[in-house]
Amino acid sequence: MFNVKLYFIVLCLLFAATPLLASQASLSASRTVDVTAENAVAAKNRATIEARRSLSAEIIRRHATESPDTVDAALEGFTDADAQVLVKSTSIENERFSATSYNATITINLDRQALARWFARNGLEYASLSDDTAAGWTAVYFNLPEGLNQWKWLNVKLREAGVQNRAGMQIFRISGNQIFGKVPDTTARNFAANLRKTGAIVYNIGGALRVSLPPELTRPEQQ
Repeated sequence: MFNVKLYFIVLCLLFAATPLLASQASLSASRTVDVTAENAVAAKNRATIEARRSLSAEIIRRHATESPDTVDAALEGFTDADAQVLVKSTSIENERFSATSYNATITINLDRQALARWFARNGLEYASLSDDTAAGWTAVYFNLPEGLNQWKWLNVKLREAGVQNRAGMQIFRISGNQIFGKVPDTTARNFAANLRKTGAIVYNIGGALRVSLPPELTRPEQQ
């Protein structure tokens, strides 16, 4: 079981998280469409449907942490009806019509909760989702059945891997063999990747990272 001594050690051995160089990915995407049909109304309808579906898939790929092949497999059969469930808002600019064609720039914004549910239904992991540019937080839960030894082991492995930056990680509660913390959304993807490199098991469930270390990974004979 953890004790007060561990609490102070935790404060000194905060996990490292390498910040992403790019700004936080948004839940928006745009595309210029140019569609011809039997009339302008039909062309606009077709363009809207195609843009909504393809742009939703683009945003899904942007946030997915799985391999491209895995994401593509999950997107097989992805329809406009699927996309409509995810879309929070649509805006259209620079519309131009002819008798049989339609040209415009279409922008969609996805709903964060709806997108998180889509990832969960399809068994996919994803980077932190945010529908604005404000810095948010990703919750992190550490399950360490071997207690303090696993915590120390993991910090050593991260330092050996050259991950030295301790900024961003905050611990706010320790309960038994569990540690509860949070990292900025902007570092969550690299944070999870660095943990996996050590052999940790990391799941993204509903936007929160759940981390565990197999006991056999950190026992003395395995180090």
